[in-house]
Amino acid sequence: MGETQVVSALRDKRSELAGRIEEAERDIARSRADLEHIDGALRIFAPGLTLESIGAKRPRQGTGPFRPGELSRLLMNILRRAGAPASTRDLYDAVMTAKGFALDDDESYAVIAKAVSASLGKLKRRGAVMAGLGDDHVNRWSIAPPRSVTAS
Repeated sequence: MGETQVVSALRDKRSELAGRIEEAERDIARSRADLEHIDGALRIFAPGLTLESIGAKRPRQGTGPFRPGELSRLLMNILRRAGAPASTRDLYDAVMTAKGFALDDDESYAVIAKAVSASLGKLKRRGAVMAGLGDDHVNRWSIAPPRSVTAS
C-alpha cells in the first residue's frame, strides 16, 4: 500500500527543514571562521583589548520592501505634503502608491500596513508625529510641532 498524502507531505516538509538546518549550520561555521580571523587581527592591532568586552550586536531587522530609514522619511514627506492630518488608511494607500504596489494587492497591503503602523509608532515615540481622533473617530496623523527649548 502506498503512502498517504499526509505522510508524503510530512516527508517533504521534513526534507525541506533538514536542508534549511544544514544551510544554517554551514553559515554558522563560516561566521565562526570569520570571527576567528577578526579576533586574530584585533589581537595584533589592539593587544590589550579584551575580546569578551565586545558585545554581540543584533542583526538589523528589515522592514519589508524598505531600506533602513526609507519608510520614516517617506511617511514624513507624505505628511508634509498632505497639508492636513491624514488617516492611517490614507498613509497605507500613499505608501503603497509611492512604492508602486497595486492597492488591491492584499498580501502586499498587509506587509505595508504592518510596517507603516510600526514606523508611525516609532515616529510618535520620537516626537516627530502625533495622532488625534478626527470627527469620524479615526486616527489622524500629522507632523508634531517643534519642541521649544527653554533655558533653566
